[in-house]
Amino acid sequence: MSPIIYKAIRRFIDKKNRTKFVIEVINEILVIKTAFENDIMSEKEFSADTWNSWKPDIKRKIFNEYKDYLWIDEFYSEVSKRDSFLMQHDSALELHLGVLKVRIRGRF
Repeated sequence: MSPIIYKAIRRFIDKKNRTKFVIEVINEILVIKTAFENDIMSEKEFSADTWNSWKPDIKRKIFNEYKDYLWIDEFYSEVSKRDSFLMQHDSALELHLGVLKVRIRGRF
């Protein structure tokens, strides 16, 4: 196979994989949003595996608006923190009560 054809095929595959990645990220965000709209105390675990499966420099190229990249990165960071907290505390109710305790101590 000639190098030109190989490069063209490689670019096509990369573009297809990047498009699939963006669609998966958007779908995951929508699933999480819907879950919390239906039940704010949901104990469902959400994965950040899709987001974490790509290197940061490639993600920044895909999401080339820096604010979008930062927002999505922070979103997945918070999802990971929440899941970690739920695994440690076994309950969304404890999470909610923990937030209330902090607010009460800090007097809102």
